[in-house]
Amino acid sequence: MSAPSHSESLTQLDLAHSWFEFVEKGDMDGLASLLSDNLTHHLLPASMELPEAMEHPFGKKRHLNVYQNMKRTMDSYNFHPPEDVIQSADSNTVVIHRTGNGVTKKGYAYHNEYIFIFKFEGGKIVSIKEFIDVKAFEGVVAATKRQ
Repeated sequence: MSAPSHSESLTQLDLAHSWFEFVEKGDMDGLASLLSDNLTHHLLPASMELPEAMEHPFGKKRHLNVYQNMKRTMDSYNFHPPEDVIQSADSNTVVIHRTGNGVTKKGYAYHNEYIFIFKFEGGKIVSIKEFIDVKAFEGVVAATKRQ
């Protein structure tokens, strides 16, 4: 098997960056177009207490629902430019360190820090591992419940 060309490696990176863009815009059709039908999305660390409604890991349908609900509860959310981007030698894995901030519909400020690990097959995202700042996440979940 030959090594991937430079353009193939850019494709995976472009897919990862497009994921962030579609999440920010709330473009569920665009987001769905990036995802494999057998997507798995793990929200980590595993020690975090997730709200009961957040089955784990997320499949494609639940993944889309989570981000659609985010647009319903958040007035705005923006990812900051990546701090680090690492791509595996085989181009099938991209790791991105980012921060982001937003405001809930009731004015609660939300700032989080993330490490995303994207895995690809057949030109689609098949796996996402999302490490988050647990304290920030739990704070926005609690604030959202009060709204």
